[in-house]
Amino acid sequence: MAVRVSLRVVLLTLFIVSSVTIGIVAFVPTLLVGQRGVEDTAQQLRLALQAQVNDMMRRYVVGIQLANDQYYEAFQLGVLDPFEDQLKTIQGLCATLKATPDLVFSQIGTEEQGHFFGCEKTPLEGGGATYVSWIRNSSNWGACDLYNVDNETFHETSYIRPLTGYDPRLRGWYTRNLPSQAWTAPYLWASGKVVGITAGRPIFYPNGTRFGVYAVDVVIDTVSSFLRQINFGPNGNAFIVDRNTGELVGVSWSGEGIMMNVTGGSVNAWQIELKRAQNLELAQARRVVGKLGGSSATLLAFPTGLYDDGDDWVSVNDLDDPYGLRWRIVVTLDRRDYLGDFLKNRTTIIVCVVCVILVMLAAQVVLSHTLLQSLTELTKRMQEMNAKTLTTNEPASDLYDGEHEEMEAKEQPVESYSRLGEVAVMQQSFAQMSTTIMSFSRYVPKEVVCDLLYKGELARVGVEPAHCTVLFCDIAKFTTISQRCAPEELAQMMEKYYDAQTKVINNHGGVIDKFIGDAIMVCWGAPIEIDNQNVRACATGVNMLAEVQSEKLQQAFAPSGIKLGIRVGISSGVVLAGNMGGATRLNYTLIGDAVNLAARIEALNKQIGTRVSICAETAREVHSLFILRTLVNVAVVG
Repeated sequence: MAVRVSLRVVLLTLFIVSSVTIGIVAFVPTLLVGQRGVEDTAQQLRLALQAQVNDMMRRYVVGIQLANDQYYEAFQLGVLDPFEDQLKTIQGLCATLKATPDLVFSQIGTEEQGHFFGCEKTPLEGGGATYVSWIRNSSNWGACDLYNVDNETFHETSYIRPLTGYDPRLRGWYTRNLPSQAWTAPYLWASGKVVGITAGRPIFYPNGTRFGVYAVDVVIDTVSSFLRQINFGPNGNAFIVDRNTGELVGVSWSGEGIMMNVTGGSVNAWQIELKRAQNLELAQARRVVGKLGGSSATLLAFPTGLYDDGDDWVSVNDLDDPYGLRWRIVVTLDRRDYLGDFLKNRTTIIVCVVCVILVMLAAQVVLSHTLLQSLTELTKRMQEMNAKTLTTNEPASDLYDGEHEEMEAKEQPVESYSRLGEVAVMQQSFAQMSTTIMSFSRYVPKEVVCDLLYKGELARVGVEPAHCTVLFCDIAKFTTISQRCAPEELAQMMEKYYDAQTKVINNHGGVIDKFIGDAIMVCWGAPIEIDNQNVRACATGVNMLAEVQSEKLQQAFAPSGIKLGIRVGISSGVVLAGNMGGATRLNYTLIGDAVNLAARIEALNKQIGTRVSICAETAREVHSLFILRTLVNVAVVG
């Protein structure tokens, strides 16, 4: 016999092992690999931030480029001609600014005479800016007329002043974009106060001669404003450098403004100074640059990737544009933001883990005691129930043959029982109970069994009114058949007959109340209510009639020498349904006029030569679904 171990011992051992394992799993990483885990998380965050920065800047660049493309295409298609329609040209330039908030200047410079058409947003920031047009005065070379422009119609409203000494062909935005479409490096604008970048492209006459350059301007601070929308942690930051020149494009830290040393119109990225000299972000950026390369040239030579300088985690990535934009984006995260609290609280974490293990052990001991007590009580009650309901250990498989296999609850082999003593006893008790219930359901309608199990109450004598449809079915000439066949042969015939008709009844939701010799009594509406009970009953009668014509049943009854036939009677009405009998023996059945009428109607078929007859009440409910024939009024017995 297999050795069995107490479930109490197994549970306690399992809980202790699991608690210790959980403690070790939580404890060891805290001491050995906890820091690395936090670092990996920070690395993932850094990658995510880098991707976010790249995505934002790419959308920023694409938005500017789209505005550039739209106006350029309008000119190339001949929709706009600065010399033919000066007002329409200015309106188009101003509309470009209004549609793209990040743009501050939209302009055209001509190659041949240095003519200039432009629209400026002033002030440089804000959606509520007014517009000023710049128009070349052809009679006075080098001078532009400045006009205020209406924000909605873009018509010139008032003259401001002339601007002299301005030749667009000498400006960086013009010369840089003269050969092909490109972005400029940061440069000092004509005002001498603002640093920005320009995206431009050459434009041509239909014959291929260059007309000039069309360009749009962006203030360099708008790039920084994009970076400031991203959270890099308390001490983290990011900055962008132009890889073509090594000059600064934008920074994520804030201040009262960035002061840049300008030499010859060029901004040196490594000479930036903040008005707030104590700015920690700037100090960190300088430290990172110094450790990675020390200058703009060496930093630009660094390959893209992830770096750890001991104090910061640094991500270097490039953003390229088909039109020559080459920016390097550097994101830094301070290690203190992620590891500082972890290192300080390591001891606290260890103590908490140990306390959690002890609490888990105590809780598991209590839980195991409660669980085992419940299992023991459950096993005891199941054994008591089986002792009262079973008189034999014979399994259901011995009571019925293989054709009933789907209804059987076969006894579980002893070898498959659990090695846990309490669980094994519970399995045995449950198997016996299942066999008992399955056997019980073959004597009593399964709906009645399910109702008893659901209510959890002991069956008692009692009936209650219910509207039901009752069907009686009888085999024609059964007396002659039984006389011509041996008992064993007759039993085999009836088994096949009952199997076939039971399937038909089940398919239509009928409840078999009882078998009376060769007769079958079926009801709809008890013990549970069911819809369309009249229709279901009539459909059952028709299908039962068709079933007996099947080759299988006709061959089964062939030894009797009589062709198998049945008679069906159906009646509807209020009956009394429930348990009837004495204190020690009950039977679920129906009593009432509808039951008696169904039996009498079934017998009446023999006298009037019909096979399926129904009462008047049933006929009223199903006349639209079945072909009916009215019989003469007859008085039934009973």
